Amino acid sequence: MISGDIKLKMAIAEELKKINDFDVITTVLTVSQAANLFAAGQNALIIDIENQKTTDLEIKRLTEKFNLSAYVIGEPDGLSYIRSGITNIMPKPAPGDIAGMKRLGANLARRIENAARLTEAPRAFNVTDYAEAAPETQKIIAIASSTGGTDALPVVLRALPANSPPALIVQHMPSMFTKQFAERLNKICAVKVAEASDGAYLKNGAAFIAPGDLHMRLVKKNRKLAVECFNAERVNGVRPSADVTFNSVLAAIGGNVIGVILTGMGADGAKSLLELHKKGAKIIAQNKETCVVYGMPKSAVELGAVDYILPLDKIGEKIVSLF
Repeated sequence: MISGDIKLKMAIAEELKKINDFDVITTVLTVSQAANLFAAGQNALIIDIENQKTTDLEIKRLTEKFNLSAYVIGEPDGLSYIRSGITNIMPKPAPGDIAGMKRLGANLARRIENAARLTEAPRAFNVTDYAEAAPETQKIIAIASSTGGTDALPVVLRALPANSPPALIVQHMPSMFTKQFAERLNKICAVKVAEASDGAYLKNGAAFIAPGDLHMRLVKKNRKLAVECFNAERVNGVRPSADVTFNSVLAAIGGNVIGVILTGMGADGAKSLLELHKKGAKIIAQNKETCVVYGMPKSAVELGAVDYILPLDKIGEKIVSLF
């Protein structure tokens, strides 16, 4: 744990110690000090980003070297951290807000405990396992998320049954993380989850995550639905962009879509969801109270693109009701 705020460190440590088999050994002030403590394996690293001695590049190097999960506390430059593979960015309580610090500690503890459970043996994902690709008339699910999405997506996807319509997911992450994230989700979900590959057909019961640093679009191929992954300019400052994917969905199948926008900074996906909504798509937004960052959902709500505003744990249920 790296933090210059003594009260914050104490509140977080108190909650983390409640996790079975989890120990808070010590706290440090710099990444270099932390590096001396870690051995290879699964660990968690909690950062108070207002400590000016810590940089996103240092965190990236440490997480890659030791296979760490980084949880960043504060109000950093979101895109900078997302591009570095750090997506667990959590608002910091105001100085002296002891109750807020305790809530933050409990939230961190819950996230780390959930991440530790993702240890089941992976299932193989092979699109040829499916007898039929989705026809061009198939309803699909389209989901966008950014900061906080790595925690939100498992909650949503675990609620979907194995025969769900195909899903396309845009999570703002760099290229070295999306494949691993998809494999983690594939272990715990009834639907099969994989990083999208260029030319892959959509299948019922399968979800594709856009590869990091590539855009993903839906196309018609031999009267079936397929994905294309391609390199192009960033849109809304990000690649992959939800607007690119959602606009391609609109062009391919119109409003035959269940759109979902989850926690995240910025407004990526909002404008294209409005166009889908105008064509009859049903749109779900995560509510402010359960978002890590209420940016993307807020933008969609303010544009009038949303039919349902729901807490995270109710979104999967609502998706199923709209099949």
